[in-house]
Amino acid sequence: MFNLNPTAFFCKTSARKTKDRSAGERMSSPKLGLINPRAGIITVLLLIFPAPLFSQDAAVEEFDAGDLQNNIDIFAGILEDSLDLNQSEAPFSRSLSGIDSTYLYAQGVVLEVRTPLANRRNRLGFASLNTALQALQARRMPFGPLPVSEISVEESNTGFALQAESLEDSNQAGDFYSSMMDRIANIDYSLIVNNAIQQASNSARSLRTLDGIDDNNYQQIREQLEDLRDEMTQSQRELRGLIEELQSASEVSAEVVDPDSNTEMESTLDRMYSQLEPLKDRAVEFAGDLRQRAEQAELDYANRWQDELIQFEDRLYQAMCEYGATLRELPDDEHVSVILSGLGEEIEENRLTDKVFIFSKTDITACQSGDIDLATLRTRSIQYSY
Repeated sequence: MFNLNPTAFFCKTSARKTKDRSAGERMSSPKLGLINPRAGIITVLLLIFPAPLFSQDAAVEEFDAGDLQNNIDIFAGILEDSLDLNQSEAPFSRSLSGIDSTYLYAQGVVLEVRTPLANRRNRLGFASLNTALQALQARRMPFGPLPVSEISVEESNTGFALQAESLEDSNQAGDFYSSMMDRIANIDYSLIVNNAIQQASNSARSLRTLDGIDDNNYQQIREQLEDLRDEMTQSQRELRGLIEELQSASEVSAEVVDPDSNTEMESTLDRMYSQLEPLKDRAVEFAGDLRQRAEQAELDYANRWQDELIQFEDRLYQAMCEYGATLRELPDDEHVSVILSGLGEEIEENRLTDKVFIFSKTDITACQSGDIDLATLRTRSIQYSY
């Protein structure tokens, strides 16, 4: 008997849900559904392996996927164990890993694999975003380091320089007051220090995100930055107090300067210079050190992630060779497609893709029986990012 039953072409299940329910509750008939959300990838699979079906004039025999679905459920569970997808590292980590299975009639099995590797990859994106935001804040080119040392004193002391001009133009206080305001403007490193602190803070966040430092070290860095910020704030307050003192003295006499007052203000300014110069140097050096550490941490993290991906793919090939024969009910002329979510090549301005592996049932069986080795299975499989 032949019946045209389109819904029998597609069945889908989750390995985790199947493993959690008892054998008595296992459905003997396939779980039917509508189109898979990853319709784009499935469409590509259909184009790669077209089946001579679905013509309007052709009648399709009603398909019972019960035994095949049991095979798929068992294999998906084995694959989860082989790929270490059941290891729970955090309260919500199980939602980041697992396998969803789909069967396409006359095409084969599609296994969508979710792994924490994809989530860890996103940390690199966060670190790059930190770098971009830091560059935008400094009005530099995106994704480039902020050269703190290139910030000039002229840029840093704009505010005090304007006050010096105002004092000189309005009161004509004489050479002493002008020279004092010039000196104040030249030791105002607020812009340099504040940019260095912001840069160091961004680098510290990147370091923590990329496992370059632990929470204790991160907290210590934050405390150091807070100390630098407090010192800069206190210095700014003293500088403004000295400016007010100069303005008051100039208003009393525009021509005569009190020698005692002169000596006292110069002494105060000398003391402040001896404090501000080392503060600026410490802030710039601290920011530069953290930036270099963050850049190295990003490189190390990317290398570790790439090594983990290679090991993950090796385990995938090994599992396909050793346990793929579990899919006994899958016809020999069909295929097993594995989609690694979020692990494909990065293209089109940081857009992540999935990585797809396609194995023929005959190659899987040949590898399991020893007719071909693992390297041959790898060579014969199809790989691409989508």
